[in-house]
Amino acid sequence: MGHGYLGLHYQQNWPLKDYRAIVTQNLRWYDNRGWESKTSFDLEREVFTNKLLRLTLDGNWNEQTLGYPHTFTFSLFQPLNQDQALEYSLSNHFLSRPSYALSETLCQVRYRYRFWREWLVFEVAPRITWRKEEDHSWTPGILVLLEVDFG
Repeated sequence: MGHGYLGLHYQQNWPLKDYRAIVTQNLRWYDNRGWESKTSFDLEREVFTNKLLRLTLDGNWNEQTLGYPHTFTFSLFQPLNQDQALEYSLSNHFLSRPSYALSETLCQVRYRYRFWREWLVFEVAPRITWRKEEDHSWTPGILVLLEVDFG
């Protein structure tokens, strides 16, 4: 049996000289785990020729987690053509409890390819992760995704 939720979503954009600021707030109540709040602040601008630099600070609070886990991400988006793009990103994940600490660093290159139809996307993202709980030794990985957008 599935679980349900009720939620609110708010997003606001502001132009700031050569930048654009975006604040996003999602507040949800899940019937199986209670309240969750996801907050994101993005600062982005076009750099070089036709590339987008985005700095993101986001956090995710829920009733079952102590503290406020949050992430700081640097991303560079590079369109290759109308249907293909690359994203280079470096993310630092932090925990605020029991003491403030860097828990994980993730470095990845994401390739997205919209093919056949407007609503069908293939994505592959090789990555390297360094986790505090593993003495910051690196772990390679890969994400493979087929995304279908309904509506």
